[in-house]
Amino acid sequence: MAEARGTDGIIPRYSPPPPQRSSAIAATGLGLLMCGLFWASFSGPFPLVEFCTRNRPTWVLPLFEPPRYTALSGLAFLIAIAALGFAYLAALRLCRGMADSSSAWVLLGGLPILFVAVLVPGYPLLSNDLFKYVFDGRILAVYGQNPFVQVPAEFPDDRFYDLVYWKAVVNAHGPIWRVLEASSAAIGGENCRGAILAMKVWPSLAYLATIGALFGTLRSVEPQRAIQGTLLYAWNPLVLLEALQNGHNDAVAALPTFGAVWLAARGRTLWVFPLLAVATLVKPLALALGPLLLLTTVRRRGPVLRSLVLGSGLMVAAYLPFWDGPVTLQGLSRGGIFSASPAELLLLMLRAVGVGLEHAMPLASACVLGLFLVALVPLHRAAWRERLPIAAAAAGVFLLYLLVAAQWFNPWYLLWLVPFAVLAPWPVRTITIVFTLLAPLVYVLQYAALPIVLTVFLPVTLLTVRWRAWLGWPGPLQTAAGKPVAGCQMARGG
Repeated sequence: MAEARGTDGIIPRYSPPPPQRSSAIAATGLGLLMCGLFWASFSGPFPLVEFCTRNRPTWVLPLFEPPRYTALSGLAFLIAIAALGFAYLAALRLCRGMADSSSAWVLLGGLPILFVAVLVPGYPLLSNDLFKYVFDGRILAVYGQNPFVQVPAEFPDDRFYDLVYWKAVVNAHGPIWRVLEASSAAIGGENCRGAILAMKVWPSLAYLATIGALFGTLRSVEPQRAIQGTLLYAWNPLVLLEALQNGHNDAVAALPTFGAVWLAARGRTLWVFPLLAVATLVKPLALALGPLLLLTTVRRRGPVLRSLVLGSGLMVAAYLPFWDGPVTLQGLSRGGIFSASPAELLLLMLRAVGVGLEHAMPLASACVLGLFLVALVPLHRAAWRERLPIAAAAAGVFLLYLLVAAQWFNPWYLLWLVPFAVLAPWPVRTITIVFTLLAPLVYVLQYAALPIVLTVFLPVTLLTVRWRAWLGWPGPLQTAAGKPVAGCQMARGG
């Protein structure tokens, strides 16, 4: 506020705030609006303290079906997601070019903590996985049994038995996650709310740590995009719902995977595969980046063999206390599961033309896996020739996996893609934003393959084909202004 002297003494004269300051204020308002929307739609009506012990699951209903029990109607869910999406996109636009540190503290520090405070106390509305995490943790912490071999069905008298949907299934998680599950289950004890909150600590910490890692990386590479780029992850509605309210461990596994890519880009290749092993020991999908990281470390003449030995040794040491023969790896076998994916649609088409289920399932699996491997060839070739930056190539691996090879698609799988897209060029970021905004339709469409493929996968696939150069296919790599560009590199050096 400037001052001017007048006949009545000192009269305040209005001075408009600088453009970045006004944009930061507007973006902060949008963040608070998002917090209010999350609370009004997801956390406030479904508090853990009330819903945690209910045997009947709380769910999102189909679009035009009125609630028959305590649940979120499909229409209310769709309106909330659309409103959150518009606020998110508006905030991204407002933060373009924003670089002042005070804005970063508010937008990437204060508001993410507020998102945590709003969403963590809410019931995991969109998935039952958190309850399975707790039960698997209790198998180790309470019963002293092996969660790689034993399943909840073997403990019917347990306090949490009726709250778990997948009672006879061993999850495809690694030993590090089993230890984290057990620690949270031990802390939570017999109290449902306490156990769920303790389990949500890990994805919440991973969410906040990923924000710090993204911001620090962008500050060293593209400081003018550090706030907006990090906001792409930190305020993404799907990331917030799946990591904080639903508590999926994909956010935990994606963090060390991001670290492995960052080390490879920096040329610090000795610890690339140990860090990839840490991610794999949370969730094995991290191994999808193995070939890309191997090519990168070989290309940079790093200590590949030592890195591989360290990573392999870490894997062996982590599995050793749980090892009970090949049955220990039974959770990795998911070849018979098809849901909400192009692979399921292919399976249904094969069944429609008369192919028996016993032949249709392996045929569909082979087709999508083969297509995925073929699509990876040009991507890896482009990364080897350094035509693609490693962040874009990593995003491409996960994007292709989700679009093609994931037989069983869940929206929270996108938690693997978003961090890498933040550091990738604008076409990859655009594709990822569209994917994350459309993916929640899976819930209102009740995992039905055909409408999900048409409304979620088809638009994303068309954009991917439009900007196919960012997957290594022939075509010029261009900026939004139409000029060729080598791509947004992660920080490089010794």
